[in-house]
Amino acid sequence: MGDLNLTFIRHGQGIHTLNPPDSLRIKNPSLTQKVIEQAKLLRRQFPLSENDFIIVSPTRRTLQTAFVWSNDTECRKIIEGYHLGCFRKERRG
Repeated sequence: MGDLNLTFIRHGQGIHTLNPPDSLRIKNPSLTQKVIEQAKLLRRQFPLSENDFIIVSPTRRTLQTAFVWSNDTECRKIIEGYHLGCFRKERRG
């Protein structure tokens, strides 16, 4: 059996922090565009393969980070303990 590597990635800034205090009322905010671009850099720094798993919380920011990072990779994603296969653009909601 090979080595096991465990990497923790945290989501970045959400849009709810851009214009406080009013923006703090946004429920389940998405990532800022700048952070989406940063999440794309994860693909080079921490490339994923079909043998990898991503375990992610069900908030929009963490889901967006996982989707951007794993785009075009057939790795497994687990959200709240459910195996979801792979994210696809047509499945986003």
